[in-house]
Amino acid sequence: DILEQDEAGNFVEGESVLIDSKNCMIHSPNKLVAAVGLEDMVVIETEDAILICPKARSQDVKLIVDRLKQMGKTEYL
Repeated sequence: DILEQDEAGNFVEGESVLIDSKNCMIHSPNKLVAAVGLEDMVVIETEDAILICPKARSQDVKLIVDRLKQMGKTEYL
């Protein structure tokens, strides 16, 4: 699926209420995302976790993976 970009530059999949938020990527097929004042952020909701990070740091998700492994929380991977 290709996400449509809204007038503020947000790409949204799922229900959302965004106020003064721009250039964000939101994927939340199961839960409503309500946000105020977000800019250049990524919000990803899955069945058992939510990831929130600046777009500029999205490549650092591997750090989360490493930390979860260290904590023995592999059920989230």
